[in-house]
Amino acid sequence: MASFKGAEFRGVANFSGAEFERIAEFEAVEFREEADLRTTEFKGQAAFGGAEFGGRAIFKAVTFEGLADFRKTTFEGLANFNAVQAGDWAFMGAEFERQAKFGNAEFGGRTNFMLAEFGKRANFMLAEFGELADFESAEFGGAADFNEAEFGGGADFEGVEFEEEVGFKGAEFWGEADFRGSSFEGNAPVFRGVAFEEGSIFADLTLDGTQFNGGDLTDATFTGTSLRNTNFESALLSRATFFDADLRGAKLSGAVLGDVRIDDRTRFLGSPSEDVDTSPHTFAAIRSRPACVYDPSYEGDGEQEDADKAKSVYRALEELGGKHARPRLQSRSFVRRQDLQKKNYWDDATANEASLEERLIAGARWSRAKVARATLLYGESPWRVIGYSLSFILGFAMLFPLGGWMKPEGGDPITYAQIMSNPAEILNSVYYSTLTFTALGFGDFKPVGFGRALTTIETGLGAVLLALFVFILGRRAAR
Repeated sequence: MASFKGAEFRGVANFSGAEFERIAEFEAVEFREEADLRTTEFKGQAAFGGAEFGGRAIFKAVTFEGLADFRKTTFEGLANFNAVQAGDWAFMGAEFERQAKFGNAEFGGRTNFMLAEFGKRANFMLAEFGELADFESAEFGGAADFNEAEFGGGADFEGVEFEEEVGFKGAEFWGEADFRGSSFEGNAPVFRGVAFEEGSIFADLTLDGTQFNGGDLTDATFTGTSLRNTNFESALLSRATFFDADLRGAKLSGAVLGDVRIDDRTRFLGSPSEDVDTSPHTFAAIRSRPACVYDPSYEGDGEQEDADKAKSVYRALEELGGKHARPRLQSRSFVRRQDLQKKNYWDDATANEASLEERLIAGARWSRAKVARATLLYGESPWRVIGYSLSFILGFAMLFPLGGWMKPEGGDPITYAQIMSNPAEILNSVYYSTLTFTALGFGDFKPVGFGRALTTIETGLGAVLLALFVFILGRRAAR
């Protein structure tokens, strides 16, 4: 056993290339200047608990075959652990006042950085964690680089504070990754291309603007998480949970949403700047027309505008809304998709390079879509049919007295002169118009002169609108 416990090194401490066959005790040692231990081999336990490194601490390419114990160690200068190889690591409560380098390190066993403090940049790029990597309640005062790191076991980042940019680009998590209670106060974290093989927990966090594009987020949990403007393009979200999550402004083009779990509080459409009540039972909610980030009508800078992507996202949200009994989401997505298709018809009809035939056909399709939206909201609004039906009934009821074009059996035609003397006569006109519209028959009234044409027109309109009303009700009930 080699023991330097409580020793003080006032000059450069050079252990480069040394071999320690048994336990090496450096507990509470004070290194006032540089400590050079590069390529050193510790075949037994290496105990550096409570040590203080006043200058640079160079552990580059060191091999730890036993436990590497750096609990409550203080690194005032650069801490270089690049390319180290070790079994179990213990850095619980360690303080890294300057840059900490663990690039290409191989942590064969359990790694414990619980309550560790990183004052400057922490580099774990390409590091390999064989078993559980525990960073619970650690603090990263500078940038944290975990790009392309591999976590062979679980990864515990619960309660971690990231004050600057965070990168997990291309990292692989073979066990569960837990980020509950973590805070990202700097730039939005980057998880681009990350693979979570056993699920991940991002519950009750603020991850606005985070990059998850191209990642495998199977079984991920985002319950209660703010994901505004987050990039999920081409991400695999199978069985991901988004209960009470806010995804307004999120980029979802190419994302797999088929079996995503959502509830009534999950929000996909609309701008993050719209701080409105989530209740659908308000006039503001009824009048609103929320859109996805790719929609030309989206309230933003327009950088993501792409009608084809928007239609694809709306189609995916329609299916998602149908599977989870979210008729409001399903209906709004369908209407916005039809609106974009209508706009495409108009663009084709007004394109300079289009032929006359193409313009005519596109114009006819635009007109048909325009009428369908105005009257039926593409089959989504029975109230519009009811409104138009009442308008036609009352409108024709006002027309018939103009020329005395309807009259009761054995009586005189009803005119506005009669209505002025007996206002109750207008009810007879409304009664006749209602019977005509619903095709129930004329009863004890009949049309006169031009009234026959008006009656024919109203009967036809009534048949069409009533058929459409039944169609809409059946379509909504089928959902």
